[in-house]
Amino acid sequence: MIKGENQHINIIVRALIFEEGELVLTEWKSKKWSFLIGGRIDFGESIMTALHREIMEETEAIISVDKLVYFSENIFTHDSGLEYHEYGYYFLVQPDRIICPGGVTIPNPDSEDLIIRRAKLTPAGLENLWPGFLRDYLPRDYAENFAACPRFLYSNDDNEAVVESQA
Repeated sequence: MIKGENQHINIIVRALIFEEGELVLTEWKSKKWSFLIGGRIDFGESIMTALHREIMEETEAIISVDKLVYFSENIFTHDSGLEYHEYGYYFLVQPDRIICPGGVTIPNPDSEDLIIRRAKLTPAGLENLWPGFLRDYLPRDYAENFAACPRFLYSNDDNEAVVESQA
């Protein structure tokens, strides 16, 4: 891939963790936006190693992976003006323990400005969830036990269109 000076390639892994029918996610304390637990894959690191590492770093939980649910390609411009072409792998996982017992909010060790909390699978509960395709697909796919997954999803800043196909 050829990229320009202001362009970045991002490869991420994210975990879909559910507790009592609610989604566990990370959120900026400012509530500007929230996202699933996970992060960038280090150069030379496998996707599965990165997934396990990210979950351990953020929650101290050991996970078992059920399945790949979404693969996304997302092209966007960050608030800083940097342009990103991001590839994301989203996995349904089962942690070895409850992350937010009783729905309590906990700090995210990545930043003092981040928290980990549960969200209801409703428009209000997922209002700030990023990327936006999760707000549309996640409640329906969860209700159907992810039977139509994995899905390939593409979105970009220009028209915010989502193109879907089953993998």
